[in-house]
Parts: sequence; C-alpha cells; structure tokens
Amino acid sequence: MNKPILLAGVASLTMAFVPVAFAEPNAAMVESYLPADFSQYGPRTAFDMVSQVPGFSIQEDENSGERGFGQASGNVLINGQRISGKSLSIMDALSRIAAVQVIEISVMDGAQLDVPGLSGRVVNVVTGETDKITGTYGWKVFTREGVKPAPLRVDLTVSGSKGALDWNMELRHRANRGGNAGNELVYDAGGVLTERRKEDFNHVTSQPSAAAGLAWKPENGHVANVNVSYAQFIKEDKEISRSFPVNGTEGRRLYNGAEDGWNAEIGGDYSLDIGPGRFKGIGLVRLENSPFVTRILSGSLTDASTRYQSRFEQTVDEGEYIARGEYSISPANGGDWQLSIESAFNYLESDAALSRAFGVAELVPVSLPGSSTRVEETRTEALLTHSRRLSPKLFVQASIGAEMSEISQSGEVNKTRKFTRPKGFVQASWGQSDSRSFVFRLEREVGQLDFSDFVSTVNFEEEQDSAGNEDIVPHQSWVLSAEVEQKFSDWGSITATVTAEDITDIVDLVPIGAREGPGNIDTAKRYQASVRASVKLDKFGIPGGRFKIRATAQQSELADALTGQKRFISSDDVSEIGGELRQDIPNTDWTYGIRSRVDRKAATFYLNSIDRSRVVPAFMFGFVEHKDVYGMTARVEVGNWLNARLGQSREFYADTRASPQTGRQIRDRRFGPIFAVGLRGTF
Repeated sequence: MNKPILLAGVASLTMAFVPVAFAEPNAAMVESYLPADFSQYGPRTAFDMVSQVPGFSIQEDENSGERGFGQASGNVLINGQRISGKSLSIMDALSRIAAVQVIEISVMDGAQLDVPGLSGRVVNVVTGETDKITGTYGWKVFTREGVKPAPLRVDLTVSGSKGALDWNMELRHRANRGGNAGNELVYDAGGVLTERRKEDFNHVTSQPSAAAGLAWKPENGHVANVNVSYAQFIKEDKEISRSFPVNGTEGRRLYNGAEDGWNAEIGGDYSLDIGPGRFKGIGLVRLENSPFVTRILSGSLTDASTRYQSRFEQTVDEGEYIARGEYSISPANGGDWQLSIESAFNYLESDAALSRAFGVAELVPVSLPGSSTRVEETRTEALLTHSRRLSPKLFVQASIGAEMSEISQSGEVNKTRKFTRPKGFVQASWGQSDSRSFVFRLEREVGQLDFSDFVSTVNFEEEQDSAGNEDIVPHQSWVLSAEVEQKFSDWGSITATVTAEDITDIVDLVPIGAREGPGNIDTAKRYQASVRASVKLDKFGIPGGRFKIRATAQQSELADALTGQKRFISSDDVSEIGGELRQDIPNTDWTYGIRSRVDRKAATFYLNSIDRSRVVPAFMFGFVEHKDVYGMTARVEVGNWLNARLGQSREFYADTRASPQTGRQIRDRRFGPIFAVGLRGTF
C-alpha cells in the first residue's frame, strides 16, 4: 500500500538531478485580466471581479474546516500568498478588497506556483497602494412566507495603506431566516394510514462579527501579516406539529433549539530570506464556545397523562493552537524545494445533561454515558515537496512526509492513542496547447476525526441519540484524479474532472452496544465525475450574456456494518447541478440573471431506521440589478420560482434494520416564495 508514496519520493529525488533549462512558467498558460475587463459588471469588490473570471469557480480552502493549516487547497491567492487565517473565507477576504485596489487578476495552473498543494486553475489577485482610504458597504433585507422581514446582511469594510503597511477592518452582520411547512403521513407495517400531521418549522440565525488585518512589506523583502476576528453566533429553531391520529385525539409536538456562542481567532505569518532560501513562520490561536439547549414537549390535548417532555443541554468549548514553518529553496539548476513542519494542539470539552418527564411529573435527570468528556490532540506533520518543470509544457510536483498524532480522552472515559501515518502526492500538469491542459494527481490522504464523534449527543429534531466512540480512528485514502480543461477563445471554456478514492477505516454510523454512533468500517470506495462550463452568449444573440453550469455525479460503496449489504456512505453526495444565466445589457447599467441549483444526497442509515430527503424540483432564483442608483448598486431578488418542496421519508424497524419493518413516515413541506432587496456601494 506504500508503493505510490515511495514512487513519489523516488520521483522527487530523481528530478533533483535532471538538468532542466526551463525554470520560468509558460506564459501561454497564464491569463491576465485588468480592471477594465470587468467594467461591464460594475464590480464593487475583488470578489465581484473574480466571480466573473471566465471558466473559474472559487474553491474554498479545505483546511479551513480541519485542524491545522496543512498545504494549500483553495484556488485563490492574494498578491501570491495564501489567505492568512482559518475563519476568514476566500469570499470574505476578496470582499474586503475594493475594486479600485485591484491592479491585475491572473489565472494560471496552480502547479506552477511556489505554493505546494495547489492544482488546477488558480487565481492570483494583485493589489496596489492607494493614496486614500477606501471601503465598501452593503445592506440587504430578506423576507419569506411565514417569516418576519429581517436584515440579512449589513457590512462595512475600510482599508488603506501607508508606505509598507496595508490595513483593513470589517464590521459585519449575517443573518438567516428559513423554514418550511407541510404535511406528514404515518403508516403502519401493512401500509395503513395511522396518523396525519401538520407541521411548521422556523429557523433564525444572527451572526455579528468584527475583524481586522495588517500587512507589512518593507523594501528588505520581509513580509508580515496579522489577522484578528471575533464573531457571535445566535440560533433558534422552532417546530410545531399538530397530530391527528386516525383512531385517537388531537395532539401537539413542540420542538425548540437555541444556541448562543462565540469564536475568536488571532493569527499571523512572517517570511524573510535566510541563507539560500526563504523561511515563512505561521502561528494561530482559535477559541470557540458553543452552549445550546433543545427541548421537546408532546402529548394529547385532552389527556395530560400522555404528555412527554425532555430537555438536553450541552456546552462545548474548543481550542486550537498552531505553529508552522516552511523553508523554500529555488536552486539555480531549476526546480523548487520546500520543507514544512507543523505542530498543533487541539481540544474539545463537552459538558451535557439530559432530563425527561412523563405525564405531569417534573423533569428528572437521565444518565447519558459519554456526554461529558474532554478530547485532546497533539499533532505534528512534516512534508518535503519538490516542483520541477520538465519541459515548457510539462510541470511535475511531488510531496512525501508523515503525520504523527496523539489523541487522548479524559472524563468519563480515559484513553490515549498514538498514530503515525504516511502522506504525500505526485502531480503532473501538462499544457498540451494554449487552449487545452491536463492535470493528473495521485495522493495519499490522512483524514481527521471529528472530536464530536467522541461525545454522546441527543437530536430531538431527528428523534435520534448518538453514542460517543472512544475507539474511532482517522480514515486514510488513496485518491486518483484527472482533469482536462478546454478553452474556446470565442465563447468560453469547459473543465471535466474524474476522481477515484479507495478509503480505509471510513467513518459512518455503526452499532455501539444497544445504541448507535460514529464508527469505522474497514473499506469504502467513492467515484466522482464533474463538469464545469462557462459560455459567452454574444454569438448566440445575447450581447453581454454568460451562462455557467456545474454538474457533479458521485457513487460510493461500503458494506453496511449491521447487515453486510452494499450501500452508499451515509448522507454522501449523489449529484448536484447548478447553473446561472446572466446578462449585463451593453451601454446600460442594467443586469438581470437567473440561477438554479438542485442536489441529492444518499440516505442516512441509523440503527433502526433509514432516512431519505430531497428537494424537488429545484431551487430557482432571479435578480435584477442597477449599477448606479445614487452611486450604489441596487439589487432585487425573487426566489423559489418553481415552488421547491422538501420531501422526506423514514422507514422504521422493530429492533434494528435487520428486523422487520414496523412503519414509515412521509413528509412533504413547502418553502414558499423568497424576496430580498439590497444596496452596495464603495467610497
């Protein structure tokens, strides 16, 4: 199983001694865009510009949701560097940059860059100094059926520069108002209707935040970045269900879930030339507090003895401390070398309590083993990466290394385990011509455990409880992918990607004693094919028009831990199709567009039930925009044109899914129309 990694190392060492005369990127493989190229879109920020780069879709850094930094995986750089910080998304980082600050946007093969891990098309946003303070502001109000109107987005960004120092600040508020309502039908094992339900679900979130960043670039070649952020997250979910048994009295089920948490982060990096190469040091501290409570009350309207109530409270504290060093060398004979070493300490501490009551009795505490615990991980990663151009059209990058971690759990369970896992990749980028390129990649990935998998929890909304699993181990996988991009100068581009993944110790729901929870299944496979296309519509009679589409199909397979039968990985993506039609009407400030998206996920396989859900037929939104309303951009959006609905079904079994089926539930809920109005401007 270690042969591909060995081959990657051999290839890396071999390339070090191959005399190569081509050290500079192939200019034919680099596309450059100036601010004037985006003028028809009336951009306010760098994000507005990057969103309109032909054939390009922003891909967030995968490491933003994982512990540690690791190598880069997002496809956007700012002034040739990865975006500093983890809480800061690519979209938010680009939205902080006013359009007037952008000098150039370049698109190139990620493998050409001195940033190990990148592949495919990568955008580099080049900014320049301005002689004044610039900023952006925005406001958006949102409403939908059955929900009170509320500000969905309020933000203010301010940035400036003074000599070698660049700075930016941001105040932001993000909110969401969601919900659905409809009917649910309950059937017994023989398919006989036993109960009808009318349900109404409401979801409200609010997330105020503040952030600031500094970048220092003196003439001596040193570069420093510092970012700080703080955000609150407030959420409340409510569901009211009216039940009408066929042979019984009317009842109610009331569900409520609330959370009021915060997270804070400070991070930075410093790079300078040392000896024959360049060193970059990165550090980050992130803390998060998430207290939440869920309640449920149900029973007959006329018989108090049937009443049931339950309450689950949990407070989760998380922390992350990262130190990473990277040393890069570019020898005169060509090729780049980088040695990176990263150390991280992470923890999650959970304190939870469950209580229940029947009839008119008071709530009584209920034992929930594994709900109060602390999980810690100390992790170290070392990687050696080599990049080399073998010809004007062929570029190769290889990486070899290992990850060592120690995971310990204390509290109700005391256990410590150590892991050492090899990792690395080999990648080849071939620019066959100015219009066609290929990327081939073989990678050995090491997964990360979700610390919440160690903790027992209760989900009243889905009527499931999950046992913590102290024996769970991280998954590993071999991932082979191939990508081809074809550009058509007259009308756009198309990119096709295929991926095959062989997974060991995949994490899925498994029986844990008499309960269920996350656990390992020996092997799994996953296959994916996707297509992205961007088409200019001028030649089709729609001047200033553009159509984008992305379609993905995925197949996965594992042996069910309970029945042994082959099935999808629980809740795995099956398919996704999204498209957007936009026309910026020439010689006017008017723009309109339509976008649509539909996706499908595999069923979730619980111990004694199978859940399936799907939105049909699809979400469709339309907008009209004017780029100069008293110097601002005004936008009106109308959503859910196709009256998309949420369809869910659940099959129940007597004991486990290996026993006879006892009944099923069929749910049909509508989302209703969605309406939003917004203003954006710059200064």
